[in-house]
Amino acid sequence: MQTEGFRAPRRPGRPLRLPGDHSPLPGMRVASAPRIAWLVATSRILRGGPHLQRRDATAEAITGLGHKADVTRLSRWESGSQPVPPRILDAYERLLGLEPGHLTCTAAGLKRALDPSARRGKLLVHRAPQSHTELEEVCATIEAGDHTGLDWLRLAAGLEAGRKLSFADERVDFLTRALLPEVARAEQMAHTRRFEASRSLLTHSGCRPAMLRAIGSFVTAAGAQVVEPAVVLLQEVEDSQACALLLRMLSGRRGPLRRGAAWALAGKLNRNHVGADDLAALGRVVPELLARRPQQWFPAEVVDVLAAMDAPHQEKVLHPLRGNPLLPGLRQSLATGELVAAERSRPVAAGVAQRAEAGASMPVDGDEMLPRLVREALFHVHRERRHQ
Repeated sequence: MQTEGFRAPRRPGRPLRLPGDHSPLPGMRVASAPRIAWLVATSRILRGGPHLQRRDATAEAITGLGHKADVTRLSRWESGSQPVPPRILDAYERLLGLEPGHLTCTAAGLKRALDPSARRGKLLVHRAPQSHTELEEVCATIEAGDHTGLDWLRLAAGLEAGRKLSFADERVDFLTRALLPEVARAEQMAHTRRFEASRSLLTHSGCRPAMLRAIGSFVTAAGAQVVEPAVVLLQEVEDSQACALLLRMLSGRRGPLRRGAAWALAGKLNRNHVGADDLAALGRVVPELLARRPQQWFPAEVVDVLAAMDAPHQEKVLHPLRGNPLLPGLRQSLATGELVAAERSRPVAAGVAQRAEAGASMPVDGDEMLPRLVREALFHVHRERRHQ
């Protein structure tokens, strides 16, 4: 979110108290509701202007968009005590002048990656195609190359809603092959919108075969470099073949394929999508990778996978490393969830957060979430937690 040069005006009265996250730092799972609530509340404060600083005015504006809202509901949504519905996230985007998908896609990614137990609905996109004709128009825009990430979201939402394309097989093949290079090149919200569209297409029964072919072609193409986002998508595929492929990538040379495979496998472990046979195979691969560099710190991507395993499987992996001088540090990272000791991570994260708060000058009664997010982004053992 672009906030440079903007200071939220102070208002009289009791300062807003932002939600915090009191979940344990180790592990990959967290409750998504407080983080989404924090994102919504800070977006309103920083982007809402003087009028929307008041919750009663915000509730009235949301009601004007056709949704039920009042100060009590807003308080629950912005405190994290009640999940923010996707339709309300869409309303916030429209009121705050944010690009479609800014909040809805970010929230969907948080739920899927870090909170598998959270309820997830269909992809919600403002002005999604409501008919076959509208879907054809979106598809034509993409095929002509005159499109944005929002058009990919609209295409995915239309297909997810059951709309049909003419000459579907040929066109879906073309579209999926065109989408992945954009996912790899795009940054920030442009990347998030395209990644969410890719994920939706990969979980759509009619598009999944084409997406898998496109991923295979993209990651094996000569000269391919930024392949991690495509490999990470494989965590959405719930079958043993995807696990076997990721295990082969993990066993290979260190580089983007292995980093992407580790990220995807950690995600699949977090969702309990790794079967007993694949878990046993993973238990053989990880010790081999840890033993390849006995005199240096262990590769972060391998630690990511190891940290996603349950305690009994971790012990099986660590047993052959007994006597390694680096083992105590590795055990500490697994126990604390951070790549460095807390006495180093905590003050660094607090300092960064303080500077950010001073620059934004938000009228809030403390912000517990920001230092937590900074700390995770810099030091967490899980790539997904650093990424989110």
